[in-house]
Amino acid sequence: MNVDWRKWVTEMLPMRLRMPRMRALSFVLCRPIEGTYAEFARWRKRMRAKAGGSPQVCMIKRTVFDELGIMIEILEGDGKPVDFIIQTAFTDTDKERQLFALLDRYKLAGKSYAYENKEVAFNCTWSSYVCEDNPLRFGWSKWVCELNKPEAVNTITITYYWQYDESWGAKIIKKMRFAAEYPVQTDLDIRSDVYLLNQHQQGALKATYTLKAGYSSHVVDTWVIDRHENESVSPAFDTVYNYKLKIVDVE
Repeated sequence: MNVDWRKWVTEMLPMRLRMPRMRALSFVLCRPIEGTYAEFARWRKRMRAKAGGSPQVCMIKRTVFDELGIMIEILEGDGKPVDFIIQTAFTDTDKERQLFALLDRYKLAGKSYAYENKEVAFNCTWSSYVCEDNPLRFGWSKWVCELNKPEAVNTITITYYWQYDESWGAKIIKKMRFAAEYPVQTDLDIRSDVYLLNQHQQGALKATYTLKAGYSSHVVDTWVIDRHENESVSPAFDTVYNYKLKIVDVE
């Protein structure tokens, strides 16, 4: 619903205060309300569109067009390997990712789909895999599939906190902190080779720490460690993020 804010402000003012200066001041004071209401109206429109979506073919096509301005065709598949096929033609890769998100949101649970874009040399995708039509048939299938790596990067910073310990007479790592930019989507095993104080000749200890899905930070009290190296994260990516490590030493 559109609101004529000048008319609304004027009607809210008592008759005796409807002077040019008072009206102008009221307009200025109400600008934040106008902006907040416009943002709320856009949010309400998006929520109504989400709530009104359904797995029906006509509704999916309409939702995609309303959200992205893309025309798609939906053809019935045979369930081997997909249940339906999405056909379209455009070159915007960012909209392509948004299209996949909309399809995954509104399709029936358990249903898979193929994707054909006439504008790019890319054939189909479903779930978190990308498949390309292989002109060289190897005897078992003409499709070559690999896990679809996301482009979003989630950097995990490993911070080592050093402190001089009088009882050991040396500077050692007292604490470690793992901090991700965004909550991780998968349980991540963060591995590091660490060495106990004055025990380098005995080799590294293989330490593993877990950052649980849904969390973005974790703090660990360490042993008597005075050296670290070879940090790694596993898995290195999931359906949402590529995980990268950043190492920081704080003294």
